[in-house]
Amino acid sequence: MIQRDQYDRILSTALTLAALAVASVVVAQRLSSAPRNAESQSVSGLAGEFLSDWRRYAASGLPATESKAPFHIVVLNDYECPFCRRFHGVLSELRRAHPGIAVSYLHFPIEGHRFSATAARAAECGQANGRFEELNDVLLSKQDSLGLKSWASFAFDAGVRDTARFARCVRDTVSLPRVAAGLLVGKEIGLTGTPTVLVNGWKLSRPPTLSELREMHAAVVNGQPLFRDSQDRKSR
Repeated sequence: MIQRDQYDRILSTALTLAALAVASVVVAQRLSSAPRNAESQSVSGLAGEFLSDWRRYAASGLPATESKAPFHIVVLNDYECPFCRRFHGVLSELRRAHPGIAVSYLHFPIEGHRFSATAARAAECGQANGRFEELNDVLLSKQDSLGLKSWASFAFDAGVRDTARFARCVRDTVSLPRVAAGLLVGKEIGLTGTPTVLVNGWKLSRPPTLSELREMHAAVVNGQPLFRDSQDRKSR
C-alpha cells in the first residue's frame, strides 16, 4: 500500500510534469506565431537584414551608374580599407559582365585611417569634375599609393583635365554633406566594418563573392525573391 507521503510525492511529481508539458506547448505556440527575425538567408546562402530606408541611403551617396536599374548595389566604402579594394575588384568584374546594374557609394572613412577622409574629399572633387567613377576606380585600385603620390596625380590618372583646380578642391576645408551623410547612415544601420554592402535593400552579413553576386543578380533578373523568405518584401 502506498503511504500518504509517497502518494503526495507522486502526485506532486505528476503535476509538475504536466505543468512542464503545458508550458512547453505554450512556448512552442508562441515561437511558431512570433514574427520572423529580420535576418534572412539569400539565394546564395548569405545572411542579410532588410533596410526599409535603403533607397534614401542610396540617394545620399554618389551614383557610379544608372540608379533605376532593377539590381542595385550600395557600398559603404573606405578608400584605405584593403577589403574595400578587394570588393571593388569583384564589383568591377560583375559590372563587366552585367553593365546594366546600379551602383552607389557612401563614404565611411574609418577613424584612424590616415588618408581615408581626404580620399573621400578627393572623390567628391572628382564628382565635381564629372569623373567620380574613374577617380573611385583609381583611388581603390591604386590604394597602396595613398600618401605617396599627390592627389593631383590621382586626378590625372582618372582623366581630370584641370588638376590644379582639383588640387585646390582637395585642400578646401569646407565640410562635405555626403561624407557626413555616409557616416550617419553607417551609424543608423549598425555598421561594423567596411565595405558594408547592400543589395536591393538587404544589408549583407559580409562582402559577397563574385559567384554570390552573380547568383543574386540572376534571381532578380528572373523575377525571383532575392532572399528565400522575402516574398512579402519589396526586395527585387
